[in-house]
Amino acid sequence: ILTALVRRTEGRVVFLTWGAFARRVVQDSGVKLLPGWGTRAAMAEYAHPATAAFLTPPNPFAKANEALVALGETPIAW
Repeated sequence: ILTALVRRTEGRVVFLTWGAFARRVVQDSGVKLLPGWGTRAAMAEYAHPATAAFLTPPNPFAKANEALVALGETPIAW
């Protein structure tokens, strides 16, 4: 699924990775090596929701919006 999303030629995608396991899934998938990573796809890393770090600024949705803007997309009004 991750590969299919990165390989799309239309639209942009930001993967919200909450915690080490989620980051490892993206890393192990190899999608960061695909054409389109950094131009049509990105990752917003954040602490796992079960940790106190999840409550510290910036919130994960703000990070996702930062990644979307970096990809040339409009931020989401969460």
